[in-house]
Amino acid sequence: MSKYTQDDEPLAIETPLGKDALLLESFKGQETLSGLFHFELTCLSVEDQIDDTKIVGKKVSFRVDNGSGKARWFTGYVKQFSWAGRNEKLTMWNLVVVPSLWFTSLTSDCKIFQEKSTPDILSAVLGDCSELTVSKKLSESYSPWEYCVQYQETDLAFVSRLMEFAGMTYFFEHAKNSLSMVIADSNSAFTDCDDGQVDAIQGFSSPDEPGQLITWKHDHSFRSGKFVQTDYNFEDPSTDLLVTSKGKSPYPSASNAELFDYPGDYIKKSDGESLGKYRIEAAELLSDVASGKSSCRSFSPGYTFKIGEHPNSSEKGKKYLLIKVSHRGSNKGVYGTAPESEVAFSYENTFECVPSETVARVPQSTPWPSGTVQTALVVGPSGEEIYTDEYGRIKVQFYWDRYGEKNEQSSCWIRVSQSLAGPQFGSQFLPRVGMEVVVSHLDNNPNRPLVTGVVYNGTNKPPFTLPDSAAQSGIQTRSTKDGQEDQANQLIFDDTKDSEMVTFHAQKDFTRVVENDDSVEVGFDTKDKGDRSVKVYNNLTEEIGSDGCDDGTRSMTVYKDNQTTVSTGDETYTVKQGDATYEVTKGKQAITVGKGQVIEVGDGHSLTVKSGDHTLSVNSGSGSMKATSWTIEGTQSITLKVGSNSIEIGPSGINIKGTTVSVKGNTSASVEGLTTSIKGTTALTQSGAIIKIG
Repeated sequence: MSKYTQDDEPLAIETPLGKDALLLESFKGQETLSGLFHFELTCLSVEDQIDDTKIVGKKVSFRVDNGSGKARWFTGYVKQFSWAGRNEKLTMWNLVVVPSLWFTSLTSDCKIFQEKSTPDILSAVLGDCSELTVSKKLSESYSPWEYCVQYQETDLAFVSRLMEFAGMTYFFEHAKNSLSMVIADSNSAFTDCDDGQVDAIQGFSSPDEPGQLITWKHDHSFRSGKFVQTDYNFEDPSTDLLVTSKGKSPYPSASNAELFDYPGDYIKKSDGESLGKYRIEAAELLSDVASGKSSCRSFSPGYTFKIGEHPNSSEKGKKYLLIKVSHRGSNKGVYGTAPESEVAFSYENTFECVPSETVARVPQSTPWPSGTVQTALVVGPSGEEIYTDEYGRIKVQFYWDRYGEKNEQSSCWIRVSQSLAGPQFGSQFLPRVGMEVVVSHLDNNPNRPLVTGVVYNGTNKPPFTLPDSAAQSGIQTRSTKDGQEDQANQLIFDDTKDSEMVTFHAQKDFTRVVENDDSVEVGFDTKDKGDRSVKVYNNLTEEIGSDGCDDGTRSMTVYKDNQTTVSTGDETYTVKQGDATYEVTKGKQAITVGKGQVIEVGDGHSLTVKSGDHTLSVNSGSGSMKATSWTIEGTQSITLKVGSNSIEIGPSGINIKGTTVSVKGNTSASVEGLTTSIKGTTALTQSGAIIKIG
């Protein structure tokens, strides 16, 4: 046990090492609104050896008497512990004391928060620090972030920039053995310090008088008096999100000093107006600021005090909010480290404060991380191969995301860059689940990802074998769902010299619509004459023209041969209205019908053979011709012949030859001529009921 005690001393410290194991000789340090405090302590001990593991990282409390029997306590954690020397009696130690919030500067992460407000995110991040006690005194309402990313930054940097963005401040409430971080968004969270009213007498005070102002300086500065910002909401591109926030500067021309920012990180104008108000309030924070020196032990950022007596009458009765305090206290020589005549206690601080009605918003000073170009995995619900929304957005899991589960919750909806995007026109290629995409960030903001490309990897190989097929380029899709490697649509360009080729493959159907003209040339103007082959596995239907069309003509020119083969089934050729003309200008026509042929003519039928012969042969079976009337005309002769029997019609007459010739009239028969001869070479027989001669 130490033979020294701090019980009645104006400075004292309590540590895990035990009562009076360390004796506080002096301290200095600084506290700042929305900042970490930092104290450097000089302590003494009888022991010349102290186990650092029992104090480094541990909580300590130290006090300074305020002159009225009460103590001002400071509580924090030992960041650094150093041996600083020894005299014949005591060993000197230096301690650096910081708030529990400082531990969050030692932890960093990459993490995604979705549909959470800033207070919710603060609770999640700060809740991981077991040494930290947080009290929120918030009066504003906070819209949830659709997507908020902590990226390659410490927890401290992340929460600091979030609070600065949202217009929040924080400060610390100290008590013996306890420390609380207070997060506030309005001045209603600030209370009076123990030195509630402070006097500054004529000539100001001496440092030995507690609770007095020693020096005072009040500055009025010209600052920007207007803040303008805007943003863009792609879901409502025409909405004007420009907002203007004016400050409270007493100088009329301050509004000419305009600050402009883009993007403001909002998609609703009401949110932009709130954020703009925070920005101008932060810009004006130091436009009216007082500074000075005091012996007020209770001065601390986040607390207020009132001016009592003051040489400047305009200051009397005014209330101020402390935003920065630097402390210095010493109990020099009290433990025999100096002659008794030099033993003395002293305390003073320097401070900055603003009028209590000034809204305490701190400027955005914490840097935001820069969103880099990186790759990510396309994800979606289990079993889905394509997962998108009405804008063609997708979801991804970043490779740095340790907490995502590679599903539809892994990110926000992310827009995909296309080669062309217009109102109901453009290109559309959606990255599918399992693909690796390239992600950039708009304005380098990690909260604003944008998919700008797709890359191959060890799992997703290129569709054309490389490097062998390096001359090939094109597109190959995949049938979905559960499409196999050979189930795809393809458009391939092969640029191999002298083997150039374009390949188009439709896995199932192909629909082609040409609104006006369509021209196909095969082999023209090249050294290769060119062939075209069309093979249809099932049916082929061609329709030229349609109802209401002025024209519907088909013209086909074949320079050599044209062959149509119907392997099985029927062939039908129909002209619904108009004429059908089939002309063989030179050469012959041969029609061979293996079974039967039926020709039906609705009106007239004409067959003309301009030269040569016309032969109609029925090899087996019968021939029949039927008409109301029938005319057969030959310029030289017409012969009807069956075996040796014939009827021959010539210019000079008609000759009927037959083994037997029978002429019979059911009612009557008449044979008449200028000269009529009836001759029977062997016999002539005439018979009848009545025979008339002459």
